[in-house]
Amino acid sequence: MHELSIDGLETEIATLARELSVRLERWLQLVAEFDRRAGSRRWGFRGTAEWLAATCGIGLRAAREHVRVARRLGDRPLLREAFASGELSYSKVRAITRAPDEQDEAALVDLARASTAGELEVVVRGLRSAASAQLAVANAAHARRYLDWRWEGDGSLCFRGRLAGDDAAAFVEAIE
Repeated sequence: MHELSIDGLETEIATLARELSVRLERWLQLVAEFDRRAGSRRWGFRGTAEWLAATCGIGLRAAREHVRVARRLGDRPLLREAFASGELSYSKVRAITRAPDEQDEAALVDLARASTAGELEVVVRGLRSAASAQLAVANAAHARRYLDWRWEGDGSLCFRGRLAGDDAAAFVEAIE
């Protein structure tokens, strides 16, 4: 090892990292298929992560994360392709699999190519926070909606309510 120059060390490290990504992507494909077929039940395990921990010597927490990523890669073909080519590391792939489903996969893969894994984690955390905030606002608006009505003595209908924007527009259109 001492005879390798710094440039040689850098090249070999980077080459091996790409090869590890290629092999790990293949391994995760197999894990996803094993999980899909519930192969772990054959041996009495409750799930694939538990089986991986016992069979492959992986900590249970890491095994659960591998199973989660393996499942998500099936829904992200561009990400899987970049991972399979060795272009993206597992750390970057893991981060992107945490991004909300509605995010543009191609844009996320492009971002991963231009970012460090740490930078990508920060961006994905922000996307998740924004999605959570949007969901919270939508849930709050949904919780505040109501429509009350009562019949008056003269036979007329009196109503009062609160509706979210889209529902309110549909309501007004129906009345008009």
